Amino acid sequence: QSEIETLPKETIKDLKQIEETQCAICFENFQLEDGIRKLSCSHVYHVNCIDKWLKVWANSYFIY
Repeated sequence: QSEIETLPKETIKDLKQIEETQCAICFENFQLEDGIRKLSCSHVYHVNCIDKWLKVWANSYFIY
């Protein structure tokens, strides 16, 4: 299991549970039932978006 897969993951059950309205990677609005990851910096992303981004850039940035 990679470090990325150990990051917290949840499903949006209520849009009020997150502060952001859209993913900063794909710029799509979050919807109910979307899978998200909230990083230690408190930013929220779609699981698929942040996982792909981290696989490419994790060695260049310290974000955990």
